[in-house]
Amino acid sequence: MTLTKGEWGKTPYAKTTAKNPQQAIQTILSKHEIYTCQFTMGLIDGVSAFEVRFQHKEKPYRIRLKVLDADASREELLRQIQRVMFHYLKSMLELSGIFFTPEELFFGHLELKEGTVYEVALPHLDKLDKGKVAGFLTE
Repeated sequence: MTLTKGEWGKTPYAKTTAKNPQQAIQTILSKHEIYTCQFTMGLIDGVSAFEVRFQHKEKPYRIRLKVLDADASREELLRQIQRVMFHYLKSMLELSGIFFTPEELFFGHLELKEGTVYEVALPHLDKLDKGKVAGFLTE
């Protein structure tokens, strides 16, 4: 479903005027001692997306966000998704070292040969017995 211009304008960071969101992402990553990163924008696996790959403690991570299907220019949509990525990474990294380790926070984004941990686990999530997942939950 394509969002109208008005609907899109109400989504987070739609009206951003950030001049260089990729530089902002690199700055927040380097502040947390993550110096190796790669950006990919455009069609990724047939979907319009923005992706950041980085290494932390010699482990590869990949975060991919799909661009919204909206009545907005390509530039507006890409700028928006880059700002979403910046704020996502910023909030995760600010929590790391205080409440969680970076490894805990980014575990689902850990890149394996078959995809990320999340992508590999996703087809199997419906197989979990909801009443016994944590050992104490009941239906």
